[in-house]
Amino acid sequence: MKVMRMEYPRTRREDIVDSYHGVNVEDPYRWLEDLSDPEVQAWIDEQNKLTDSILNSYTGRKKVLERTAELLKHETISNLVIRETNQGVRFFFLYKDPSISQPVLCYQDGEDGKRIEIVNPLDIKSDGSMSIDSTHGPYPSWDGRYIAYSVSEFGTEDSTLHVYDILTSKALNDIIPKTRWVDLAWNNENTGFYYTRYPLPGTVSEDKMNYNRHVYYHELGRDYHEDPKVFGEGRHPTEMYHLHTHCHNDWILINVWRWNSADIYISHQSEPLSPFPVIESKTDICWGHLSEDSVFLVSFIDAPNGKISRYRLDDFLHPDKAPEGAIVVEEGEYTISNISTTGYLSIKVMKNANNEIRIHDLESGAHIETIEFPSPKLYPK
Repeated sequence: MKVMRMEYPRTRREDIVDSYHGVNVEDPYRWLEDLSDPEVQAWIDEQNKLTDSILNSYTGRKKVLERTAELLKHETISNLVIRETNQGVRFFFLYKDPSISQPVLCYQDGEDGKRIEIVNPLDIKSDGSMSIDSTHGPYPSWDGRYIAYSVSEFGTEDSTLHVYDILTSKALNDIIPKTRWVDLAWNNENTGFYYTRYPLPGTVSEDKMNYNRHVYYHELGRDYHEDPKVFGEGRHPTEMYHLHTHCHNDWILINVWRWNSADIYISHQSEPLSPFPVIESKTDICWGHLSEDSVFLVSFIDAPNGKISRYRLDDFLHPDKAPEGAIVVEEGEYTISNISTTGYLSIKVMKNANNEIRIHDLESGAHIETIEFPSPKLYPK
């Protein structure tokens, strides 16, 4: 077997050390984060040349390219969100035609309705450099009239948030920058939304621009510079926030993630600056789900596979002490990965490397049914 000798491009190191809570962390390649730096661009060019030299030497490359292109020639729909409107069910989604380079934001009324384009990134930048960010969202209002979405250029994910009015078929003037990885939740009156945003230029030093992703509230039609900050001030700068509201109540639930631990807060929208802790943990992951009248908390504290507790929203109205949730689903021989509530409590679990959906009674938590999915056959006979 012939061994190819490769000369990798030289990657210089810098003597950069940050101290986090008394722990020194080296970051010798931070200079590579500046894509506008000619030195970084030259380094990328050298890396690409090396990659191309290896790929071009593979004799079966043409067949792989042809087969891959064949497999990718199909329509795809992703990021589906469903809303109930006065006219019936409305579907929002990203639609990808194999003949174009970027997914298009669309909506459709009913299963047999016509697919209608809202935003085609190629209409903004014909070279394909503009894209609709799909890490989270899109975010339709509860009544299905408005849709909030973010776009970024050249794959930077340095997003700008936009809002479109389905009723008038027009984009609103509500345009908000610095919304990379935005998380967003509409109020139940469909007049505004809570959203996450990084600091605006000039408000913090350059080295803090990629930290302190806080929660703000935006009323439609208002200048975003006037949006009040409702959560995040004084907290750890690397925290990530996930927001939940409900169409039938005026509460907001904030999941605070620190990658290896989490806090959950609930706040009445009339007093967003006074969130009440559902749970605070420095050692375990947990997350909350907001239903019409309750918070369902998935916790891994003393339950490695996860358990589910229920907290009634009324208990948070005038609490003298932290409300105590009632366990509705005990830890089982499966790992909880997601939950949702309709008329039932639906739990997505992982068991023996397979996904299952477990249906439970919304009030008692009693198990009703399990929907099993067949194991994938990796090696057909």
